[in-house]
Amino acid sequence: MTDRSVHDPFLYYTREELAAIAPKDGIDPKKRSQYRQLYCEFIKAASTQLKQTAMVSASAMIFCHRFFMVNPHNDKDNDYKIIASACLVLAGKTDECPRSIKDVIYITYKLRNRKDPQGAEKRLQQQPDLYEAEKARVLDAEFRVLSCINYQFTVSQPYNYAMRYARELLEGRNDIPPFLKSGLKLDPKKVLTEKEKQEKQKFLQQWLQTTFNFINDSLFTTLSLQYQATKLAAAMISLSAQFLKFPLGPVDGENGWGKKINSDITQAELQDVSKQVMVLYERTPAKGSSSAKNAAQTSSTNASPAGQGPDMKSETAAPVKPSSSKGGGEDKLQKHSSTASSKEKPSMEKQSASEAGCDTDGGQGEDVKPHRSKEEDKDSSGVKHSPEQQPPQQPPQ
Repeated sequence: MTDRSVHDPFLYYTREELAAIAPKDGIDPKKRSQYRQLYCEFIKAASTQLKQTAMVSASAMIFCHRFFMVNPHNDKDNDYKIIASACLVLAGKTDECPRSIKDVIYITYKLRNRKDPQGAEKRLQQQPDLYEAEKARVLDAEFRVLSCINYQFTVSQPYNYAMRYARELLEGRNDIPPFLKSGLKLDPKKVLTEKEKQEKQKFLQQWLQTTFNFINDSLFTTLSLQYQATKLAAAMISLSAQFLKFPLGPVDGENGWGKKINSDITQAELQDVSKQVMVLYERTPAKGSSSAKNAAQTSSTNASPAGQGPDMKSETAAPVKPSSSKGGGEDKLQKHSSTASSKEKPSMEKQSASEAGCDTDGGQGEDVKPHRSKEEDKDSSGVKHSPEQQPPQQPPQ
């Protein structure tokens, strides 16, 4: 029997097992979650400025999850920003979207020195010793991450599985919400008109985009350490179908939809994944933060054509209004509409680091005091982050 107390990137763990093998660093689960928010937001902002694909950002987050799964946050050698920078370098190589080590160092160093990014850039240019020191830190961190994940670079993502599952589940289904809303009750065997086919294709795009948004949000959790990508894809398909009021029925049994897509996910696993994702939308925005001010605003994005796969640009969602409902999952899903149901695509290329979720006032980052270098202390008194998730909207093909 496999010893699950030893870190192995090929193994998947329950939450209880993750808690058992977590480093004994005196950090409670709440603060550990706060650290996870911080390095995910840092990766997202840096990846956006580096113009990397959302797949690179996702892979970097998973590498970070794997590293901090067994390494303490309060170790001076484990500065989450340096580890995150190294994970970005590694993810760029593995996902065939590499950026030079110089570009990564310049972007991440400026993010670490938000109060004077121009000054930080000048220091790197004018002080070769500083640049070499930063380069050495990132390269050393990259080697440590590689050792931690046992040089297993392949990261399986749920996006392509979700696309296939949605198409297979929609085949032969004419009871989609747009038809029902307009009063159409079509026989499953009926040959659709061109207009009806277009409506069905449009619904597929909406379903996929909603699914992608849930997948992106799930990157801020440890679900990628708990479930295979195939099971995560099936769970997010189910969650988005519930949000869109498109019943899939039971997943188990001879007539269950799990058999149709050849998935072995169980109803209990569906509920567990859904519960962990929905926790993300129950957090309350910090008073005075930009997220709190814009909580009522809806986010927007263009769903990419279902036949072509999702867009390859890394996007960031507008602030999400957390659910204050204490009711069931369906009520929480309806309040998630600010992220999951979106129409227009915001341009991240013109957004600053703070707009990318890296420099907002908030409650979660206040309890965590990450290690800083002397250079960082000169320019920044600390980064405070809002608790909302603002992951990339569009995953790559």
